[in-house]
Amino acid sequence: MAAESLYVTLRWGYFSALMLTTGGAFYVVWLAQGDFRRCLAVRLSLVLRSALWVTLGCTCAILSLQLVIMSGDWRNLADGDIWQAVLSTTAGRGWAVQTLLALSACLALVAQDVSRCRFILLVSAIQWCGMAYIGHAAALEGGLGMIQRANHVLHLMASALWVGGLPPLLFLMAAGRNPATRKEAVATMMGFSRYAHLWVMLNIVTGVISGLLLLGWPPHVSLYSGLLLAKVMLVLAMVALALFNRYWLVPRLGRAGGEPVWRRLVAYIWLEIGLGALVLALVSYFATLSPYPV
Repeated sequence: MAAESLYVTLRWGYFSALMLTTGGAFYVVWLAQGDFRRCLAVRLSLVLRSALWVTLGCTCAILSLQLVIMSGDWRNLADGDIWQAVLSTTAGRGWAVQTLLALSACLALVAQDVSRCRFILLVSAIQWCGMAYIGHAAALEGGLGMIQRANHVLHLMASALWVGGLPPLLFLMAAGRNPATRKEAVATMMGFSRYAHLWVMLNIVTGVISGLLLLGWPPHVSLYSGLLLAKVMLVLAMVALALFNRYWLVPRLGRAGGEPVWRRLVAYIWLEIGLGALVLALVSYFATLSPYPV
């Protein structure tokens, strides 16, 4: 039970850090323009560095935990034969690849700010693709399995760019209050808003497809399906909050007496981040459950 709880916690940490890395790097590489790109890269540097090391630490710990769960004893971490057995499994190989990719992303920290973010974004995309071969996404075989994995990659990437792009908004909100960076910060935030519409739509569509592929229709009643429904409700709450922020609060920022609106918008961004963290916690837990009736 302790090992399973630790596994859920590590998966949550891994997904959270990798999403933050993906979202932050996307801002620098794709959304920010001109001199503001380097400015944003410097502002996000500490956050990205921390997230990269957390990602590496979580992958190393998850890979080690795979051995402990298989062998039933922490002392077997030094046993080479058991490591070979772990690495012969699909999950073992998958997490080993994730560890190597996370390490390569950390090594990119020696590069310049913008170049570093380009490499980090590329590696992050490969990591999300690799997750399609670990867990429930690899449950089906043949043509249906290929569809499931491709759909899962789209779902993960859309989720990472949406949820991982929320924390950098707080940096941009602060930059938007500085006259020297206001124009560039607002343009970057509006760019995120335009892309976010696509990511939210992809997230919902691919999520529905994934649920149908795993559970069928009508879905059977189980702990897995119940948690999946809870996840759907949280995601819908995030969508509603995002729409309220974009189409109700943002247009009122430029009006006289906009300070309360600004504070309210920042608070709601934090709330959306919190809901996203809850979604990731649910996903990390029900990833350990079987989607099929026992």
